[in-house]
Amino acid sequence: MNDVDKWKVRGAVKTLRTEFAAWDLNQQEWQPPRHFSLVAFLPDGKISDSDHHNPDGSISHSKWFYDETGRLAETQYWMNDGPSDQVLYFYDDAARHVRTVQANQDGTQRDSEACTYDLGRRKTKVHFLGPQKPNVTYSYGIEGTEQAHGAPPQAQRL
Repeated sequence: MNDVDKWKVRGAVKTLRTEFAAWDLNQQEWQPPRHFSLVAFLPDGKISDSDHHNPDGSISHSKWFYDETGRLAETQYWMNDGPSDQVLYFYDDAARHVRTVQANQDGTQRDSEACTYDLGRRKTKVHFLGPQKPNVTYSYGIEGTEQAHGAPPQAQRL
């Protein structure tokens, strides 16, 4: 399944714009959009880049890069015109994802995920939590699902 399919759109989609607005019950009409996202896809349906335009005027940018076999190799993300952070993806000889590295704009790197596979080809993934900011709720996705769960700051101390 490619990214276009995951987004539940059909056809040769190049760009998708999503707007977020509220319905005004009194006037029976949509309020102007508070924020919107633009997502671009490659011809093969993989995501290429996205821009999230926030209500405060800031823009969160993301870009995806793939290797010659089509595997995700790197993502970059940044705010406004600031410097970018990177996430690097590594694979074993069987083309299985084995490691993810967070490369920050200050030059530091840290492992953020490690995957191992048993003889039955079942995957075990360990996600290494990075430094947490106070009073920020983090959300963690469940691989293979559309589910994510938030963890309030006090619950993140493991």
